[in-house]
Amino acid sequence: MATQTRETNMTSHFYIAVMQCVEGLGAMGIRRLIAYYKTPEAAWQALLTNDESVYALGIKGIKPNTSERTMLESLPTVLKKQLDYWDIHFVTYLDAMYPPQLKDIYNPPAVLFYRGSEKLLRTERGVAMVGARKCTQYGRNVAAEFSYELGQKGVVVISGGARGIDGCSHMGALHAKAPTIAVMGCGLDTVYPREHAKLFRDILLGGGTLVSEYPPGVKPLGTHFPMRNRIISGLAKAVVVVEAKASSGSLITADIAINDGRDVFAVPGNVLSGESEGTNWLLRQGAMVLTHTDDIIEEYDWAPKESKQACKVAGVVKEVKNHNGNSEDTGMPTDSGTEKIKKESSHNSACMLSCSLEEKKVLQVLSYSTTYSVNEILEQTDLSLSSLHTVLLQLELKGLVEQSSPGNYIMLTLGRNQFVD
Repeated sequence: MATQTRETNMTSHFYIAVMQCVEGLGAMGIRRLIAYYKTPEAAWQALLTNDESVYALGIKGIKPNTSERTMLESLPTVLKKQLDYWDIHFVTYLDAMYPPQLKDIYNPPAVLFYRGSEKLLRTERGVAMVGARKCTQYGRNVAAEFSYELGQKGVVVISGGARGIDGCSHMGALHAKAPTIAVMGCGLDTVYPREHAKLFRDILLGGGTLVSEYPPGVKPLGTHFPMRNRIISGLAKAVVVVEAKASSGSLITADIAINDGRDVFAVPGNVLSGESEGTNWLLRQGAMVLTHTDDIIEEYDWAPKESKQACKVAGVVKEVKNHNGNSEDTGMPTDSGTEKIKKESSHNSACMLSCSLEEKKVLQVLSYSTTYSVNEILEQTDLSLSSLHTVLLQLELKGLVEQSSPGNYIMLTLGRNQFVD
């Protein structure tokens, strides 16, 4: 089926992808040309032959007998080779498989180049997680934890593949074994940032998608990222701003989201920190407060049927207890039984890690919001210094703790329910 779609695109709408390679044309220009000339191929030929109507549409033509013309004439062949070499597919705004949610935004992309799952781009349960590249440990923990929880609840996390909040959001979803979408500000033959090469591979291996409106060969220029942001918010039902300064590009994404009719959530931050000035400003402007992922699940009624039934059962049990002053034998689990089941399911989850007694002692000291020095940990455990260093190294390898600075440790929230009895 995928091969059939690829062949159909190549014969009918391939020239939309080709025109996307023409510098300065853009999505609006492509749509104007096709609306006038009726078909993508006719629009492409008009562009190449300098048809006089091209100028009337406000589009720059091509001077005859120039190197620019020679280069453009070779574009279809060059692009096809690049797509085949990098295993990049595309979907255009004229295709039935084009993400319907993008059709509602201002200036929707004329074409999307993608690697990985095409079906994921049409998800109805997408949430964009955005924030600063230079973020605090608090921001990183929130991004990873919230994305992990959303992934577990069947929500597709969408972000920009950048350093900081973006990367932590993708990793949180992957930790939950959930697919995630990374919207890039460059061609998909380029790895940017370089340190995310493994992350991007993991996204593809995990059933996720790398997507961009930029064709192969396009470098990650600064002007591309604001344009990319409209796709991040456009694919999503809601945008979550995790942590942002007052000047952060994430506020641009939030503004785009509001203009395109998307909901905006913001995570409250430290009022004394400039890193949270942007998110706290959004809250003052009326963004929805996000302190738990259930806020999103309840807002859009995304709870699985079995979860809704469990809530109903819990509600009936609570009513029986409140009416009689104690639990009746109703054949339903009591509150204490429900809590026991919840605790056991947490310990038996797929992310459960086995920890030694020494590791548990250290984890019980640490916090996900405060850093602790080696000396502070020593004071609260009976471990020797050499043993403590060994334990901390093991916990780092397991992804449960991290050095926020040399000799200072903080607990990563993805691990906080994996070790306590």
